[in-house]
Amino acid sequence: MDDTKHSAEFLDLVYAEYTNPELTKLEIDFIVSKIEPRSRVLDIGCGTGRHAIALAMQGFDVVGLDSTQAMLDELRTKLDREGVKVDLRYADILADNAFDREFDAAICFWNAFDQIGSDTEKGRLFFRNVCQSLKEGGKLILEISNPHSFDPSAYVHQSTVERNGHTIETTYRLRDYDPNRKTSIGNERIIVKKNGETLKETSSDFLLRWWEREEVTNLARACGFGRVQVYGDDYGVFEETSETLLLVITK
Repeated sequence: MDDTKHSAEFLDLVYAEYTNPELTKLEIDFIVSKIEPRSRVLDIGCGTGRHAIALAMQGFDVVGLDSTQAMLDELRTKLDREGVKVDLRYADILADNAFDREFDAAICFWNAFDQIGSDTEKGRLFFRNVCQSLKEGGKLILEISNPHSFDPSAYVHQSTVERNGHTIETTYRLRDYDPNRKTSIGNERIIVKKNGETLKETSSDFLLRWWEREEVTNLARACGFGRVQVYGDDYGVFEETSETLLLVITK
């Protein structure tokens, strides 16, 4: 069974609470307010493309980058259906960077950075390569969870979604937490049922590094960025209890 393929296929349904059109519109409105119209944007960890598609529809020249082929396959299906053009790249932002000062902006949303930057060195490579990818004055818009708003050592998640006669059950359980490295390893299990019968079942482990505001700010500046603007919940003032840590980082 190709677990990655099935996870991509059902990603939008499983996480509809966090990725629905209403929330995505608010995120897109914020992004658009921070960058120039019709500029060239790199969507890092683009997944199934909720940001890439919306930005392309507004006239932006979008490159969608993801290291999971199944996610790009699902996004390509959406693009064909919508008649929208996005340049898709199957690549790892931590690898030798093929981009050289060609983007006006880069975005990385929904804790993708916590997974990509799973240790300090990977975090440094991320900011170095993104900085290299941006033109002077270019912006990185980065969204992650604020680890001060919850307990990463005890995080669990469970949901059940009903769609088109299917029941999709998702469970995330913590396998290990390292307080010194600020990392957690968790397992996500997805079960798809119809009329009580299991049709598909996937299980995937995830390593996340829970980054704090000061760590991100200092690392970005050490890798060539300058101004860092920080926002919290609902795109307002960041507080220690804010669930969202949203940064606009200018080269």
